[in-house]
Amino acid sequence: MDEPSATSDIRTPTRLLISLAVGFGIFHALTLLLAILPHDWAINRVLAPYRQLTGTGQEWGMFYTIPTMQENAIAVDVGLRSGESVERGPILPGLKPYRTHSQIRYYYLLNSLTDAGQPYLGAYVRRLGEAVLEESEGRAAEFAIRMDSHFIRLLERIDEDGEMTLLKSETLGPFLLEGR
Repeated sequence: MDEPSATSDIRTPTRLLISLAVGFGIFHALTLLLAILPHDWAINRVLAPYRQLTGTGQEWGMFYTIPTMQENAIAVDVGLRSGESVERGPILPGLKPYRTHSQIRYYYLLNSLTDAGQPYLGAYVRRLGEAVLEESEGRAAEFAIRMDSHFIRLLERIDEDGEMTLLKSETLGPFLLEGR
């Protein structure tokens, strides 16, 4: 007669439940691990509903500081040789538009790039000029970087008059372009 083993005492339904629990744990751990990849990757777009359902989706960055601005609109105003003016975005490559809240990583980058006290401005303006000329097929004569920043005021000042932000508008340029 065969001696019963410890594994034969576990009934099939119990074994199935244990397998399901372990499988779910592995799946859940994998979704958390994959969350470190960029949000726009296909796997993260597929897993987004699951993360929303379980509350494990994170839309913040550990190393972000408290912003000094509520809104920071930056655009590139391009003056064409024909006299027309068009607006383009400040994000390279491709002169893509910039939106403060949905593109928070660009908030810090663009603030550094457009700060006249930083060494990056000259290189950024040169590359921006090349992109403007390329995009306009040589029809651009000049461009300027326009920044409308809504700075968050001190709490004491907000209490005094109810205004939460202070608008500061600044334009860098115009920067002249040499045609092709």
